[in-house]
Amino acid sequence: MPTLTGTRGILTLLLAVALALPAWGGLHWEQKSITVDAGPFDESTTGVFTFTNSGDQPITISSVESSCGCTVPELDKKTYAPGEQGTLRAVFTFSGREGTQTKNIFVMTDDASSPQDELTLTVNIPKIFAVEPRFVVWRKDQPTEPKTISIRVLMPDVLQLTEVECPDERFNTKLDPVADTPGAFVLTITPQAMNEETQATVTVKTNAPADTPRVITIYALIR
Repeated sequence: MPTLTGTRGILTLLLAVALALPAWGGLHWEQKSITVDAGPFDESTTGVFTFTNSGDQPITISSVESSCGCTVPELDKKTYAPGEQGTLRAVFTFSGREGTQTKNIFVMTDDASSPQDELTLTVNIPKIFAVEPRFVVWRKDQPTEPKTISIRVLMPDVLQLTEVECPDERFNTKLDPVADTPGAFVLTITPQAMNEETQATVTVKTNAPADTPRVITIYALIR
């Protein structure tokens, strides 16, 4: 049976161990993964990650890094008091990307119990066009035969093709809708001469969005 002195000794030892252990804390994130569905004409989006300092000591975020230069993390400040809430905004610029895009953000802090957190921003960017192929090629001194490109507008209710433009007079272009297939077109490109190497840019214009209508860029090469 332990004596009073022995009991006090055990309690003192337990208290010393408890004081030596780090207090539970760190940054508590409401969500570490966010998914955003972008609009058809969005050029960028922002994922907002909310966190709270759940410990009993101030926490300083020493650095924030992303897995891609297209994603820029933003913080209002670096140090957060116990119980204080903060937000991290991850601005993702699409730069022509399509489909599902996943970007990671790494948050480093001075908290010994949880020095790094990894966040995930997933963005679903709708595909507006399907183009096949994106360029056509002829070899010099071959016959001046036309080549065709298939264009499909995947959202014909919000966007339509309006015209095709090629400033290089060495190529003729023609854009025709496909019968009974809404949003489907065939672009025909025909070179006028095959005696020299050249590269031309063919631009298919659209009607949306109104301020900066989207375009489809196609390349025609003779080599």
